[in-house]
Amino acid sequence: MTNLDKTMNTNDEDEIVTQENDTEETENDEQEHDEKPDENDEVSELRKKLLTAESQKDHWRKKAQSNNNTPMDSTAKSELSSKDLLSVMRANVHDDDLDEVIEFAKFKKISVSEAMNNDVVKTILSNNAEFRKTANTANTANARKGTQKVSGDTLTANLSKGQVPDTNEESEALFWARRGGKRG
Repeated sequence: MTNLDKTMNTNDEDEIVTQENDTEETENDEQEHDEKPDENDEVSELRKKLLTAESQKDHWRKKAQSNNNTPMDSTAKSELSSKDLLSVMRANVHDDDLDEVIEFAKFKKISVSEAMNNDVVKTILSNNAEFRKTANTANTANARKGTQKVSGDTLTANLSKGQVPDTNEESEALFWARRGGKRG
């Protein structure tokens, strides 16, 4: 019989007992008090285990959050030694390529200055530089419209409004339009 069953039995007996059996009731109360410390021990053990589990959970949660909060870019750039920084500056490495060089150095477990001398990194940097050069020279803007020939009457009307011709061709066309449109 477990402690819980004993407690339930004593509770049932307490309900049946009347005032005449006052002595029996006090004995049952003593039994309950004797059994409760056992229950309290179990409860206190379970509470201790629960507190331990919660503290471990909090510990691991804090550890995981501290690992996730460190940004990769700031640590990577701050890890460059002065020698590495000097070699990057001398090689004129573009800002976009710096992350690739650092990543390659970490992968190969070599310094950044050694990575700069690696053929793979040199190839990557030259390909990226060529790509940037091609992108800069490509005409991605709208195609320019051809110049429109403005009639002599329009040039004369614009001159009377105070608008002077911009190009030499327009000036010459205005001259001939004022002379009657005949070129000599």
